[in-house]
Amino acid sequence: MSLGISEELNHQNKMLNEMEDELDQATTDLNMLTRKTREMIKQAGGKKNFVVIMGMSFVVIILLLLIIYS
Repeated sequence: MSLGISEELNHQNKMLNEMEDELDQATTDLNMLTRKTREMIKQAGGKKNFVVIMGMSFVVIILLLLIIYS
């Protein structure tokens, strides 16, 4: 019975190590994406223009919903 428990623990440790590796990779990818997004915002004119674009997008979505449901 103890051999079975030992094998199960080894299997779970391998799964945890794989999950940790995947989490590290996801964190690295997220950091790269965040950096690229910040660079894109700077190139687009900064946060002010980004907020204006997001606001206009929100208005367009609301208008589309009004058109669809009327």
